[in-house]
Amino acid sequence: MIDILEVRDLRKDFYLKERVGWRKRKRVIPALRGVSFTVRRGEILGIVGESGCGKTTLGKLLVRLLEPSSGDILLKGRRVTAMPQSQFRKYRRIIQMVFQNPYASLNPAMNIQKHFEEVIALTGKVRPQQFQSRIYALLKQVHLQPSVLTQYPHQLSGGECRRVGLARILALEPEILILDEPVASLDISIKGSIIDLLLELQKKKNLTYIWISHDIEVIQRVSHRILVMFAGEIVEIFTPNHESQEHFNHPYTRVLMEAAAKVQRHLGLWTPNPERYERLFESQLPADAPNQCIYQPYCDRFIHAGSPSVCCSVKPPLRHVADQHYVACHFPWNEKARVRSYA
Repeated sequence: MIDILEVRDLRKDFYLKERVGWRKRKRVIPALRGVSFTVRRGEILGIVGESGCGKTTLGKLLVRLLEPSSGDILLKGRRVTAMPQSQFRKYRRIIQMVFQNPYASLNPAMNIQKHFEEVIALTGKVRPQQFQSRIYALLKQVHLQPSVLTQYPHQLSGGECRRVGLARILALEPEILILDEPVASLDISIKGSIIDLLLELQKKKNLTYIWISHDIEVIQRVSHRILVMFAGEIVEIFTPNHESQEHFNHPYTRVLMEAAAKVQRHLGLWTPNPERYERLFESQLPADAPNQCIYQPYCDRFIHAGSPSVCCSVKPPLRHVADQHYVACHFPWNEKARVRSYA
C-alpha cells in the first residue's frame, strides 16, 4: 500500500494566560509533542489513549481546523501545512472529519433535505435537476429511508444522525476519513450496525480511516495498525494481535489494556496493579520533557529496572522492535530490563 498521508514532527502548543502576583504571563500547554507517522491508502489506523492525550487535537490539525505550532503534514505527497486556506480548499475534499457529536454539525433550523442540498451544491459537480437522485443514492449507501429528508436534526435518533452525517461527507467523495469516537454514546446494537456500515463503506470505496476511540476492543477489531498516544506523544505503534499479551511492549499500553475490562476477559490479561494507578494520578506531568521519557513518573517498568538514569536524561526514540511494530521505551517488555549505554 502507498502512503497517502505523512505526518512529520507535528507539534501543537496552546497558551494559557495566568496572573502571578501583579504580573501576567502565558503558560505553554503542549498538546502534541513532535508526532510522526504515515498512513497507507486503504488502511484503518486506530488511535487510542486516555482523554487529553491529544487524539482529537491531532485530528483537527490534519484537516486544518487548527494550525500546528511546527511540523509538516503531507497529503498525497503535497505539503499542505504551509498552504494558505484558499489553496488548501481544493485538498479539503480529500480529507474529512466525522465529529464525536453528530448533532453539532447539523443546523437545527434546517431539515435534512436542505442539509443535503447545501453540501451537494458545494461540490459543484451535480446539476440542480439531479440533486434529488444524488440524495437518494447517498441515503441508500448509509441504509436510510427517504422519509428522513423531511425531518429535523432533533427528530433523528443518534444512529440516524450519524448516518446522515456520513452520507453528507460521502457527497464530497473523500479519500480519508478521520473518525473521532464515531460510535460513542450509542446503544450496543446501534453501535454494531454503525461499525458494520463504516467497514462496508471502507471496503467498497477503498477509504482510508484514522479511527480515534477510547474503546480498545473496537479498535482491535477494526484496525490494521494501532497507534497509542500518551501526553501528546506516540509511545507505541503495532498491528493487533488477539492471542498474546506479549504483543504490548510499552508499559503504558499494558496499563491501557488492563483498564479495559472486556479486553481483559477476552484475552486473559494480567491482574491490574492498584499501586500503579495511584502513581498515575498522584504524579505531576511535566509541561515539557525534552530530555526524559514522558511516561517515566508513572512507570513501574522504571522501578523494576532499578530506576536507571537513562530514563530521566534521554528521551526514548520510537524504534523498530518487530515487523510493523515500534515502541518509544528504553526497556520494552519484549526485552530484558537492562541499562544500556548511550553515547
